[in-house]
Amino acid sequence: MDYYLSSTGWIRKQVTVDGRPLPKRALREYASDFQPILEELRQEDDEPTHFEALTAVAIRHFAESDVDFAILEVGIGGQYDATSAVNPVASAVTSISLEHTELLGETRAEIARDKAHVAPKSRPLVTGATGTALEAIKDETEVISVSQSHSEADVTVTYGGLVNETECLIRMTSGGSDLEAELQLLGEHQAQNAGVGCERRRSVG
Repeated sequence: MDYYLSSTGWIRKQVTVDGRPLPKRALREYASDFQPILEELRQEDDEPTHFEALTAVAIRHFAESDVDFAILEVGIGGQYDATSAVNPVASAVTSISLEHTELLGETRAEIARDKAHVAPKSRPLVTGATGTALEAIKDETEVISVSQSHSEADVTVTYGGLVNETECLIRMTSGGSDLEAELQLLGEHQAQNAGVGCERRRSVG
């Protein structure tokens, strides 16, 4: 397990509960407990990736901390991602780009279909995808679409520019309901990401 957790400071910052990093004691305990499993997988020529090991650590820590909810960021995304071991109550795909094509597909539509597998069973998938990628996701699951440029989107996001040196303004419109918020993440693309995040939270109820 040492190979996977060689940068312990980085690992601990990636797994937090209530803003507190994963305790060193817990990390040592998990590493010791997981070691026999890793050895068995190596013997079967099925050694997990660093991200898969990190995901296992995170899920165990969240379970032992008895959290009300946990936010997991995917690696490659889709049905083969380590986080697919969890049944989500809400999921989001911010956008679709040509990445991990050797695993997910050679076109945005193919990648979108694979990433649609992160959708929860009982709620729509929230996404900022557009064009053929959005249509491909709709073929696979129910969708709530978020967009800055498409008027037919379920949620429309507008970037309002800087309000001061460290914050920008965004506006979101959904079903006649309007919301304004100030973000400390600057840039027009952050408005889209924030819209996806807010709608994902709202979809939980």
